[in-house]
Amino acid sequence: MELMSARIQSVLKNIVSENSTEVDFDLNLDMKNFDEEAYKSLKLIALDPKSAFAMPASKRMEIKLLDIDYIPTNSEAEEHFRKLQNELKKVIECKRIAKTYGYAILVGANAILILFFTSHNDFQRFEELVKEYTELSKSLNDILWDEIQYIKYLINQRENEIIKNRVAVYYAMLNPLVRRFLNIVVDNDQIIIYAPAQLMGRVIGRQGTHVKKLQEETRKIVIVKEDIELTKEYAEFDQSDTKIIDEIIEKLKKLEEMGIMPESVLKLYRSKYPKEEQ
Repeated sequence: MELMSARIQSVLKNIVSENSTEVDFDLNLDMKNFDEEAYKSLKLIALDPKSAFAMPASKRMEIKLLDIDYIPTNSEAEEHFRKLQNELKKVIECKRIAKTYGYAILVGANAILILFFTSHNDFQRFEELVKEYTELSKSLNDILWDEIQYIKYLINQRENEIIKNRVAVYYAMLNPLVRRFLNIVVDNDQIIIYAPAQLMGRVIGRQGTHVKKLQEETRKIVIVKEDIELTKEYAEFDQSDTKIIDEIIEKLKKLEEMGIMPESVLKLYRSKYPKEEQ
């Protein structure tokens, strides 16, 4: 992280100019020598940094910090992003003041925030800052390319896991047995569902209803493929299942000999375990 901060600081010095009339803002500065509105505003920021993001300013500009669209909360991606953001804050954030203006440079959620204050309508420096920090943002995305790509990878992994779970729940609600024999893989814009040959029809659905519904919900292409190992595994399970059915039939025969008809057993079963609507 120290090496990264040094690299960022080097880029910052090369891009962001320092005006000789500006000084770093300090609460001990004599307000008489500086812009009054800027002094009061920067003082408030110094005393309560969180208030800055909602504070009115003569001019303000948000510049996207890193080329990342969004950060999922409570995720590994967010953890890595926060570490990177904290390093950027240490180097980028500043408060400076001059005779006719003052400004604060802050790092927000994923943006560089420029807050500019003046009671003299002196906005030339503001225009310079916007250009300089826009250029800085571009340079940061170049030197932090590896870190940004890793965060994007973590975000993608998180999204894939969520979609995979959604597909698994979908089939589990339809039939837990079917879900048991599926291998779901999410790869970029595709969802590949590996299934035994015996269950291909159930997975696809009549006229592709299940595939179509999942494509609508996930906005990804859904592909169903046979998995030979799953086909073998299901065949072995199916044989075991057949043995259980044979045992049930034998017991039903014995009950029938005792005068208890299979229909009565089924009726009793249905009353105890009513079939849920699909």
